[in-house]
Amino acid sequence: ERERERDTMARLMVLVALVVVAGVGVVMPGAQALRYEVRGRVVFPAGTDKQVVSTTKVLLDGGLYVAHLAQDGSFAFLDVPGASYQLEVVCTKFRFTPLRVDVSQRFDNNVRAFHADYIRGSVPVRVSYSPSEGLAIKPVAPAMYFEQRAPFSFMSLLTNPMFLMMVVPLGLMLMTSQMMANMSPEQIKEMQEQSLFNTKQTQQMDFTETLAKYTSGGTAPAAVKDKKKPKAR
Repeated sequence: ERERERDTMARLMVLVALVVVAGVGVVMPGAQALRYEVRGRVVFPAGTDKQVVSTTKVLLDGGLYVAHLAQDGSFAFLDVPGASYQLEVVCTKFRFTPLRVDVSQRFDNNVRAFHADYIRGSVPVRVSYSPSEGLAIKPVAPAMYFEQRAPFSFMSLLTNPMFLMMVVPLGLMLMTSQMMANMSPEQIKEMQEQSLFNTKQTQQMDFTETLAKYTSGGTAPAAVKDKKKPKAR
């Protein structure tokens, strides 16, 4: 009988321990995971189409949480755990600056927001959070889907290589013709004779004589000259 009582007591103790562990596992997560609200309003320019407002969405962490806008542009994220999020406004007509939103009970109204600058890495710009309306998000520019054609620029034409290849030779030709027009007939004749003489000299030049001239200090060797002169009989 004592052994049975001991077995029964042991079983009861094990059962109580299991119940206590299960109760702690159910209570503790609920006590630690605090939930918050993130509210705000997207301020559109006057005259914006209602369809644009109805199709605009607000995303947390790329779509982990999604909020649609009301008619006045307000939105709300409910039951959000404490963490740091990236808030983006997805709109077909306007561009919005993404925000970094920190959610914790340490901050005023449990929310702290900054402009998220991931490219330049400049000093974070604080965004105010109102207890009644939350964040006020305004567009920075209209959404552009096509690159605008650059206007005509005279400087870009001057720096174009194809334009330079056409204009520079033409300019040289005009300058040469202008110089020829200002020269006297005697100068033109002298220049033509000089050009003809240089052409003949170039055609009659012998490589061996030129090499011997530069290597001997200006005079060709006698052996080379003898080869050119016919022997007298």
